[in-house]
Amino acid sequence: MSEWNAQLEQQATAGSGPGPVPAELGKAAGLHLLGKKQEAVAELTRLLERQPDYAPAWRVRATLLSELGEAGRALADWDRFHSLAGGDAGTRLAWAQCMQQAGRWAEAAAQFEAVLEADPSRDAALLGLGLSQLRLHRAEEALALLEKYLERHPGDAAARFGRAVALQLTGELEQAVKLYEELVSDPLHGPDTLVNLIQIYRQQKNADRLEECSRKLLEMQPDSEAGQEAAAYAAFLREDYATAASHLRWLVERNGRPAERWMNLGLCLRKAGQLQAALEAYREALHRQPDLSEAHIRVAEILMELGRPEEALDACRNGIESCPDAADLYLLAAGIHEKAGRPEDAEALLQVLSMRQTGNADVLFRIGNLRYDRKAYGEAAEAYRATVDARPDWPEAWLNLGLALHESAQYDAAAQAFDRALALRPDWEAALRAAAVNALRQNLLEAALHYHRRLIETGHGDPEILYNTAVLNEQLGQKEEAELLYRQALEWKPDFAEALVGLGYVLESTGRPEEARLCWAKAMEIKPELAEEYFGLKG
Repeated sequence: MSEWNAQLEQQATAGSGPGPVPAELGKAAGLHLLGKKQEAVAELTRLLERQPDYAPAWRVRATLLSELGEAGRALADWDRFHSLAGGDAGTRLAWAQCMQQAGRWAEAAAQFEAVLEADPSRDAALLGLGLSQLRLHRAEEALALLEKYLERHPGDAAARFGRAVALQLTGELEQAVKLYEELVSDPLHGPDTLVNLIQIYRQQKNADRLEECSRKLLEMQPDSEAGQEAAAYAAFLREDYATAASHLRWLVERNGRPAERWMNLGLCLRKAGQLQAALEAYREALHRQPDLSEAHIRVAEILMELGRPEEALDACRNGIESCPDAADLYLLAAGIHEKAGRPEDAEALLQVLSMRQTGNADVLFRIGNLRYDRKAYGEAAEAYRATVDARPDWPEAWLNLGLALHESAQYDAAAQAFDRALALRPDWEAALRAAAVNALRQNLLEAALHYHRRLIETGHGDPEILYNTAVLNEQLGQKEEAELLYRQALEWKPDFAEALVGLGYVLESTGRPEEARLCWAKAMEIKPELAEEYFGLKG
């Protein structure tokens, strides 16, 4: 009698006590020996219908069902067996392994722990516990268990694969890759190994290794979607968008349900310059997922690129209906209105969005810009104020707030806004210029001079800035500094008539009238209208 039948006889005797072994059990053993597992299960089912409390039959049928891959039914049989019989370490181990097959990882882990507690030498339980912990996302615990198992079984492929996965999950990618590369040729774990390597190389954006893994995976499994996706991404990284699109075409033809695949295809077609085909791909994505805001945006963008702005605007409207909180759709539609010369429509649309998303600083900023452009400076300042309330660390918003306040003649408030912009972005040319103009409007000469000096010190001393700084120094009685700055302005711009006039006044006031007259004479040659004032021709 075979070892299997001997085991069956031992199980029957152990489980049932004294008495004859049922005939169905013998038939099941014979059928199994001949490879007729389904027929063997049928015999055991007939036995259990006749003797539902016959524990050995539950145990044997559980074993056969596990072999057939019917983990759910097998597990139910193991549950029944252990409710009838106490079982032993061997049956509890098989029970736990069946829990693994059924995906009941937490229960399997608990059962493996119980087996190990009773018998620490059960290495199969150690392996099972390690793999279960891995499935429960306890990578560090799994790694420790699997390394312990591998000390005794260094060649076990399942444990090595599990260790590689654990290393990958804990961020030890170099070690994980080394293990995976050793397992690529393993007949059982090779495909999964390549899939995991693909994940790592995608993360690293390593086109060469991605392409290599894709080739190997497709050699093993010609219909592998993971292999085609890897090939597509490798081509994308190389900017070979046509090849990437061909792989993505294969994927959508095989399984076009995921909208993401159509999105990727649309991206590659767009980059390859096939705008109409890209448009169709994005529309297919929307057919599968109508609330996919990114697809609505891409459709509108491509229609704009195709020179069809009104269709693009319709696409935005459709997108807003499906995705009423997608800010980018409103912003894109507003931009289309602005390009078409309809700023009032753009502002109205952004107002709707601002009511839906009261704290959206980007939207409030755009509203402020539109109001500023139509010279509604008070309303613009209100929008910019709301912007900085929502995002206090935005220097551009503080600058624009200052400009709107300045135009509204709120000079003190404008100065505060410019100071906030400069605190966030020190020595920013635009803010320094605006602050200087605002200080001049308030006749704060010292403050204006400070901002002009900062512009010069930070490399923004163009002739006009040098001239303005010279005028301020002159007004404040700093003649020597004024003369130097006028001369620097003239070095940059020799025909700067106003600087010549200013320099002449400084020279005259410091006792050099001849030099002054030379400056004024040259200024009138450059700008003849100055002669009208000289000859008193202006009324």
